[in-house]
Amino acid sequence: MKRYLTHSLGSMLLATLLSFVPGVLHAQNGAKVYEGAEAARQVPKARYVRINSNTRFPARVTFQDDQPVRRQNFTSWFRTTFKASSDLDLRSLKSNQDDLGNTHYRYVQTYQGIPVDMTWLIVHTKGDQVYSFNGHMVDVNPLSTTAGISEEQALTIAKQIVGAARYKWEDPKEEEMLKERTNDPNATYFPQGELLFVHESGDVRPASGNYVLAWKFDIHEVSSVLDQTIYIHAGTGQVIKSIPLVINCDPGTAATTWNGSQTIQTDYVPGDNNYILLDDCPGHGTIRTVQEAGLADYTDADNVWNAAGQTGPATTHYHARKTMDYFQTIHSRNSYDNAGAGIQLRHRANTANAYYAGAGVIIIGADALDANYYNTLDVVAHEFTHGVIDFEANLVYQGEPGALNESFADILGETCERWAENNMNVDWLHREDYYNGNNRSFINPNDKNDPDTYDGTYWAPTCNGCGDAGGVHTNSGVQNHWFYLLTVGKNGTNDNGDNYSVSGIGLVKARTITYDNLTNELGVNSDYADARDGAIAAAEARYGICSNEVLQVKNAWFAVGVGADGQAINGLEGKSITFSPDYCQEDPGPVIGLNSSDAKHNYQLKTIGGANLGSPVPGTGSAIYFGIYPNGTYKVVVTDASCTGSITATSSSTRGNCTVTVPSFCSSCGDGNQIPVSLKTNAPAGQTWTVKARTGLYLPFNPYPLVPLNTPLPYIGGNMYKLDASRASDKGFWVKVTNGFTDLDVMVGNPW
Repeated sequence: MKRYLTHSLGSMLLATLLSFVPGVLHAQNGAKVYEGAEAARQVPKARYVRINSNTRFPARVTFQDDQPVRRQNFTSWFRTTFKASSDLDLRSLKSNQDDLGNTHYRYVQTYQGIPVDMTWLIVHTKGDQVYSFNGHMVDVNPLSTTAGISEEQALTIAKQIVGAARYKWEDPKEEEMLKERTNDPNATYFPQGELLFVHESGDVRPASGNYVLAWKFDIHEVSSVLDQTIYIHAGTGQVIKSIPLVINCDPGTAATTWNGSQTIQTDYVPGDNNYILLDDCPGHGTIRTVQEAGLADYTDADNVWNAAGQTGPATTHYHARKTMDYFQTIHSRNSYDNAGAGIQLRHRANTANAYYAGAGVIIIGADALDANYYNTLDVVAHEFTHGVIDFEANLVYQGEPGALNESFADILGETCERWAENNMNVDWLHREDYYNGNNRSFINPNDKNDPDTYDGTYWAPTCNGCGDAGGVHTNSGVQNHWFYLLTVGKNGTNDNGDNYSVSGIGLVKARTITYDNLTNELGVNSDYADARDGAIAAAEARYGICSNEVLQVKNAWFAVGVGADGQAINGLEGKSITFSPDYCQEDPGPVIGLNSSDAKHNYQLKTIGGANLGSPVPGTGSAIYFGIYPNGTYKVVVTDASCTGSITATSSSTRGNCTVTVPSFCSSCGDGNQIPVSLKTNAPAGQTWTVKARTGLYLPFNPYPLVPLNTPLPYIGGNMYKLDASRASDKGFWVKVTNGFTDLDVMVGNPW
């Protein structure tokens, strides 16, 4: 865990889940969720929208396939669509291309060029087209836009708050080893102040509202126990909040003899005629295992590490390499930063704990007995994962984001152990090899007084000043249990009294969805509602909208009390093919369509033999049309490969008589030079009628230009298309309209 220090963050209150209503699936933490046509009414061309209660900007938007937003235009589109201040901007942080070829761009919000704390946005693209975005954006009301105290003055205050005897930047060896680990000759622990806008409350998930300028510092001291991020009010010098930087696990010790005889990579030091625990082999970041006291190396003359005081450190070293190999092999990730950074494992004497101290440093509890070192494989992998989290979602260590931070570390620690042990001895327990027993259960979190349901039994308070940084180690049980259910499956009843049924999708798919969620979907203050959305988005991207994987992700979250359950879909539920009962004189046949459609799907009309007819048509949340085709038997499918259903129907429409009329016009209306007229075409719905030719027909506004060719006649319902126009007061007009097959014309008076 991260130790909670001072000036704790804002509370996160749970809102009651709302009953299902069309378009709004549920509300959680005050958030509203919209799908289909309801989503498109919230955001143009959206098929899914979630809006939190404390900011008007969406937490997530997923677009229909035909949306027009391009990444290079995204910021201006965002400002226009949500009527945001021109002072709002986005600063690029980094981008990541996944193995599907999609690119995920991370941004922080700025106001007048200054970053806004705890804000973030991830823009997901295929090529240059944005298919989704999510994050936490706010309206900023700045109480001040200039700093009253300097960075140097603020740092002096921050150091007084930490109160350490010695800081890492004051230790030459710490500085030297930081440069070595990061492969950066300019790297330093000396705090670099960052000027930010911070919500006056200091909340983890800040609302729109009053923001103050603050200096932010990361302070590292030699023991790492007091390491923290501190925010100093840039006007008053008061501490707004501080967040611990040291991440550790629950207290305990570990046996190290279960691995048997293993090969480890070491380094020979000729001057000392000794080997040290330094793995600097090519292909991954360096791994160095040392004593914390003086950062002294462990040494051995014959490179056989089997003596007392050696097997514990050597096992730590071996587990660190296994962890690195797991992330490289399974997730194609090169170290915690995905850029090959080295890690250092420091053994702290007489300590029953483990910590992630930042910048690739992991502190492992050591004991007089090698078998009691706190270095089981899942513990080492857990701490390493905290480093991954810092470089990806950067989940703040408080309340729900902190619980997710711990849970992701638990999950990937478990999957690393399963991979290294070839799925042998599967027990779904964290730290089970430790001689004093496990401390967390994926199968039954309640067994360790952890919740298996959101806000259920054993749910810990997440408020300001609450213990364990707002229950980060306790409330992590919810996502841990979600991962178990998603992997294995189960039927049961949760603490809300909801009956659930989850069919497991297996470890490989479950860990892939989880890793994609962490690295591509979440941000600094993501909560459980965000985690659900992100997991669904990750499953949709990898396995398809209609896939069983998406269904089970939803079912597993429902089982742990987050969101609604899933419904098996093929994209054609409740849909039927429609044919206009008659068709125009020259048309080859009726208009073919669907009685309803879902905004998240595209629909393809096919011949009964399977040949495509025209291009896929995006769903709208209502009826759609494919076009005019001869009478016959047709098939409709959803284009997403995971949506395997199809429907068929046969038409028996008859030829009718379509007409174009000018039912009435007001000869005394207009400006004396032009008289308004309405042109109406009576024809089946789902067609496209346009002006093919005209004389004397004008647009109904000054300076009254001729109606352009190909001007559409909008459909107004009741099998009627209408175009409002005008004619000269002293002349008539003639016009011809067409649907591509049938031409109709009408003349009123003498246009010549």
